[in-house]
Amino acid sequence: MGNMVAQCELAEDIEERDAHIFAELSKRKRAVLTFDWAIEPPKNASANEKKVAESLQEQLENIEDFEDVLLNMMDGLLKGFSCLEMAWTFEEIWQPTLYHRDPSWFTVAPQDRNTLLLRSITPDPTLQVAAEPLREFGWITHVHKSKSGYLPRAGLIRVLAWLSLFKNYAVRDLAELLEIYGVPIGLGKYPPNSTDKEKSTLLNALVSIGHNARGIIPQGMDLSFLSEAKGNSDGFKLMIDFCESSASKAIVGGTLTSDSNGGTKTNALGNVHERAFWEIVISDLRQLASTLTRDLVKPLQLLNTNIDLNRKFSFKFDTVDLSVENIKTFKEIGWVFPLEFLAKKFQLPIANPDEPTLDNPFPEQKPVTPPIETQAPITRKGDEYKMNAALKTDLNQSDPFEQFADALASDWRPVIEPMVNPLIENIKKAKTYQEVEQALAVAAKQMDKSQLIAALSNSCFMAQLYGQAQ
Repeated sequence: MGNMVAQCELAEDIEERDAHIFAELSKRKRAVLTFDWAIEPPKNASANEKKVAESLQEQLENIEDFEDVLLNMMDGLLKGFSCLEMAWTFEEIWQPTLYHRDPSWFTVAPQDRNTLLLRSITPDPTLQVAAEPLREFGWITHVHKSKSGYLPRAGLIRVLAWLSLFKNYAVRDLAELLEIYGVPIGLGKYPPNSTDKEKSTLLNALVSIGHNARGIIPQGMDLSFLSEAKGNSDGFKLMIDFCESSASKAIVGGTLTSDSNGGTKTNALGNVHERAFWEIVISDLRQLASTLTRDLVKPLQLLNTNIDLNRKFSFKFDTVDLSVENIKTFKEIGWVFPLEFLAKKFQLPIANPDEPTLDNPFPEQKPVTPPIETQAPITRKGDEYKMNAALKTDLNQSDPFEQFADALASDWRPVIEPMVNPLIENIKKAKTYQEVEQALAVAAKQMDKSQLIAALSNSCFMAQLYGQAQ
């Protein structure tokens, strides 16, 4: 009838009471957190669209605890759906804050059981149910299809409910078996014509001795402890093991990723089960990526960019299993990768040539270039400056032209002081902010730029002569 409240409450109850189901669900939920993700631009993307993709990815990374967002979306694994409400704030760009909402808040319309509605106090005559549609761009609505069927049947709750029920029966009966047959039976004997008070005294003594191993009874009464009654728990354990193994198959696709049955070839079968588990996780990632592309990336693209929505930006998980063994195999067949790609994939830095590494812990040090010697760097003659720099070169020194540039920049004070000194003097005289502004205007007219112009002109002339000589 579209009322999913009881089903959602049952799912919560199962996950909290059954430690095995919780562990298997948690294993599958948290597996999605081990994969890297990125925002991919549209096909044949322009340079601007690639920059927008980087910007959208940065916006998602700025969402607080984005890993929790993925974990909350995976809550739909058990219940069939998971909804996160988005509260938008604007600070230069629109940015959402995401809140996971309890599944019991939602329902589906009787005439459309695949559309989620928010439960309401006021009935909606058009929807034939007390609910209202979800606001556009206000929710991330993730429907996790574990099986075919309309939305309330999509989750694993319909499969695990029976297993949890039967397991609870077996656990309850096993506890009752241990309570009845787990300890020796105590029997008290009282004489004929005993009063009710005497019988009560004997019973209390029997209970006390059973717990405290000490007690007293009236003379003439007798206590005896019979040998432990024979009870068999194998049937209950068999039922519990059956329910747990069936739950593991339903959730993670096998049993040997959870425990071992002690049989032979366990390692080989475990590898098979593990591969099946990761194939299931990859299918989870694709469902998550589809929802995030529709309900999160699309609104960010609409609100924060001017790119047409027909140019679709996609949320993608990196599911490529690129291990060291795979790289060796690719290398043998002649397929190589850029070092920057591998460094980013394995989150490892690239060493500089002069840094110690495992292969070369003591790299050869390059000879240090001796300091540049100058002769009479800059001497003033009238309004012109003359530079005499001895550009000494040898095999170990840098290019002579670079040495000339360094020599020119090494003695800058005589060239800059005529420009800066008027500024400093005028600022010293100022006492208020307005006087500083006036001092800047006056100093700009008093700056002597002729010496800087002459130095640059002489430098350009010497550089031209050097080029012609070479």
